[in-house]
Amino acid sequence: RIVEQGISRDSTSTVLWNRLASLRLRSTDTAGALSALNVSLRSNPGQADILLEAGFIHAARNDSVALQMADRVLALPDRSSLHTMARYLKGVYYGNTGQTGMAIGQYDECIRSDFNFTDAYIEKGILQLEGGMPEQALMTFEKALLIANTYADAYYWKGRCLESLGRPEEASDHYAKALGLDDSLKAAGEGIERIRRQLKNRKASD
Repeated sequence: RIVEQGISRDSTSTVLWNRLASLRLRSTDTAGALSALNVSLRSNPGQADILLEAGFIHAARNDSVALQMADRVLALPDRSSLHTMARYLKGVYYGNTGQTGMAIGQYDECIRSDFNFTDAYIEKGILQLEGGMPEQALMTFEKALLIANTYADAYYWKGRCLESLGRPEEASDHYAKALGLDDSLKAAGEGIERIRRQLKNRKASD
């Protein structure tokens, strides 16, 4: 309410519109958040961080406007790796819309720009695994762990690769590492239980 009152007094304040967008996102009102971000961008089109924020909302909706937002950022001077984030945004959109090759290409561009961009490795590896390329995905997740050896998601997804490749004991170890680093990763705990049941059934049938 305070923010909205401020906007009623100064409808050109990008700070207030951006704040309103953040509040609406917290309440999962993505349509309202996007509307507020668009007003802010009309007032100041050069806000790269706001372009990216709006772009990720569009990408989550599989809306190609995300690509336009990314290109607008890429047309601006790069600072604080904003161009890398714009390419990551493109990767997310392409991945969400089933354009796997295009997505992986964008994630590779991110990695070339910033070798330590772990999220790009994770998203690329997931696409490889889901695309029937577990060996390639395994290498991608291993690279992520070389950069960040306490990254729970990387251990979890490496475990998924190992399980897919028929290496259940190693997979279980990686699920356990993921769970030890982040006890909110329910999927890792489920993976451990799934493999435990598989191994138990295998012994019973021997």
